[in-house]
Amino acid sequence: MSATQVASNVKRRKPREDRRQEIIDAACTLALTEGLTAITARRVAGYVGVGFGLVTHYFSSIDELVSAAFSKVVADERTAIDERVRGLDSATDRLRATIAAYTTPTRDPLGLLWLDAWRQAADRPLLRAAVVNQMELDLVDMKATIEAGVDSGEFVLADPSSVVAMRVLALLDGQAAASAVRGALAESTLDYPAVEGLLAATAERELGLPTGALALH
Repeated sequence: MSATQVASNVKRRKPREDRRQEIIDAACTLALTEGLTAITARRVAGYVGVGFGLVTHYFSSIDELVSAAFSKVVADERTAIDERVRGLDSATDRLRATIAAYTTPTRDPLGLLWLDAWRQAADRPLLRAAVVNQMELDLVDMKATIEAGVDSGEFVLADPSSVVAMRVLALLDGQAAASAVRGALAESTLDYPAVEGLLAATAERELGLPTGALALH
């Protein structure tokens, strides 16, 4: 190999963490556009433009890569929502904005990803652990928002904050089930807006809020 070729190879070689992150990012794209089953060493390698052996070098199993991709997509969304609501004046405003972020049609790819992950978790232990971990992190954030509302006098709870937070998250998770058919719902006789209203109304009751306090405008 000539000195020029060696120099070229060194130039193209990326730091280990950068290359690993590039592989995860490619897997994230596949997960959001085609689903978790689309994540294979060959597909990811082709997307990045490397040999598939490099993918298996960084990830000992495809399940490890699937779990890493799922976790990154979900964590990125959580960070984006947190940045969006952090500056709002009240816990009620922050919760309303959080609900809006979780239920907007633009989130449907994330809702479908969650459905895919829940479905595959039974057969993929690493993915199952990732799903549980991300749900626990969501619970921590929701609990913090609710406790902030209790401290400020906005929320009055009949049950512990962790229980109420879990119930609100369960309502939001239920929205994910509609993501697969949301587009068709508008052309059917199904009253989907009524279900969205039920979500806010139930959360209001759980938090001791007046009717309409969490209504999405």
